[in-house]
Amino acid sequence: MRPVITLTTDFGLDDPFVGIMKGVILNIVPDAQIVDITHEIEPQNITQAALILNAAYPWFPRKTVHVVVVDPGVGGNITNKEKSSGKSSEKKPGGPGPVIRRAMVVQSKFQTFVGPDNGVLTPVLFRESRAYEITNKKYIHRNVSNTFHGRDVFAPCAGWIASGVQHSKVGPRVLKPVRIDLPQPTLKGSTLHGEIIHIDHFGNLTTSFSS
Repeated sequence: MRPVITLTTDFGLDDPFVGIMKGVILNIVPDAQIVDITHEIEPQNITQAALILNAAYPWFPRKTVHVVVVDPGVGGNITNKEKSSGKSSEKKPGGPGPVIRRAMVVQSKFQTFVGPDNGVLTPVLFRESRAYEITNKKYIHRNVSNTFHGRDVFAPCAGWIASGVQHSKVGPRVLKPVRIDLPQPTLKGSTLHGEIIHIDHFGNLTTSFSS
């Protein structure tokens, strides 16, 4: 079967960014099937992206590579306050100051996930999953920009993984990847309360309730 690579971003479709990422992937693995999950994530909304990824990935075949680029921390640092909002990138837990977030590959039992280590991959950080920091320059663009890691880091790394490169080749293990607290329903008296995360074009709701 041809390699399957999915893309989930907050880029929208008015600009060429999504198309550029696809071009990068196809240069590495020309027979890839590239599937757009969505490019309409609310800008910088890591929680929404994590929940949509969680809803989508179980429907894909084994060995699918999922790329998630919702990355407000790209090219800069963030603060503890920003990290706790669920709308920004990594802040090292308990650290004395802001740090630049890592780029990461998560190898689960059946699929692979590529994205920033900012909590967006929280739903796939299972006990059996292994995370690796993307540091091997062989599997990223030779000139990495400060602001377009989707093109220069995540897309090429996903292409190489889909072509058969071992996950451990991309870089060292990440033992404590960043996790975010995803919305959970709460019971108040006899009433269950939850949050609306997303409303699609048909008016369907993505909520914090599980099916």
